[in-house]
Amino acid sequence: SQGALERAVELLAFVLAHDGTSEYSESRARQLLSEIEPQISPPVFDAAQRRGQARRLEDIVDDILRESA
Repeated sequence: SQGALERAVELLAFVLAHDGTSEYSESRARQLLSEIEPQISPPVFDAAQRRGQARRLEDIVDDILRESA
């Protein structure tokens, strides 16, 4: 679904923006983003990337824990 793709873009953009990301993880994140990009509109993709780049790890963990509860 569109929402799941946006969420994936956010998380992958966070991975790319994080200082502790390994080269392998960065490469994989870029690959996955390139696969997702054609599936959603450019404005939605760009907005999701900006949101992901602005996120904090603590907030992402809180979201994941809340979703799994």
